[in-house]
Amino acid sequence: MSNKHQENREDFSLLKDALLKDWNIFNVNSSKIYVLIKEICKNKYQENPKLFEEAVGILSLYDKKFKDKFSILKSLTCNEFTYELKHQNRYHLDWFNKEIFEEIIGYASTTFEENHLFYRARIAKNDEEISSKKMGSPPNEKSLNGRLNPRGISYLYLASSEDIAIKEVRARMHDSVTIGSFELLKKIEIIDLTKIDKFSPFLGNALGFDYEKYAVNNEHLRNIAKEFLIPTKRNDSFLTYLPSQYIAEFIKSKGKKGIKYESTMDNKGYNLVIFEEELLECKQVNSYEIVDVHYGRQ
Repeated sequence: MSNKHQENREDFSLLKDALLKDWNIFNVNSSKIYVLIKEICKNKYQENPKLFEEAVGILSLYDKKFKDKFSILKSLTCNEFTYELKHQNRYHLDWFNKEIFEEIIGYASTTFEENHLFYRARIAKNDEEISSKKMGSPPNEKSLNGRLNPRGISYLYLASSEDIAIKEVRARMHDSVTIGSFELLKKIEIIDLTKIDKFSPFLGNALGFDYEKYAVNNEHLRNIAKEFLIPTKRNDSFLTYLPSQYIAEFIKSKGKKGIKYESTMDNKGYNLVIFEEELLECKQVNSYEIVDVHYGRQ
């Protein structure tokens, strides 16, 4: 770290603040972090107190060659990447560093075991009965634009609980809702994006992902996590979900079977999208009438 290169000083911050905001190491406030690092690094503090008390930064993060090689988005910001994807070059994008992103999602890889249960809800129109065969994803020709799928490509969207499934379909008072229980037929590997922004340089070292690579990507990882928390709206443009669709397609291309991501409706559960519906079977359906509605996320 260094506090040289005055042209970049506006981006620097105190060490205690950088450790709190950027590095996912401590879960206490910056004042307590300052006390801790002075105790942990007593000798270093005596040798160079300015490192602890003045603004610091990592010089390689301002090097274009370094960013082009190790940053997920190379030299682009997240806003520039989104604009490029939506309005400039959608199908042959050269600004996404696939090799680095593949390294990172390796950290977020997890498995679900055979027989694990997930849930999917549908609002029954005119109190119709919905059979288990109709609880799956729509056929490709009827598939609309979604958070993770482009129009015409159908994925199976699931939830971790019946309650989350009901909230995800925005059920209203007195709606009749059918919930299907889907059982996983085999063990699968998915990418857990609920922890993609919880990446730690300590874990990174174990994977051969050093602190500079982590530092140049941690803001991008936070923004990726935010993309999956954008609430869906009825009047959304098909452009809204291009960034999350792009990420989903990349993960799918690497042979992963699905993506776990946070529910926008309830932070006590999660959602799961499965690329291959035949990996699950709807074992049971239950119908309910909604008599109380409460939505919220904190």
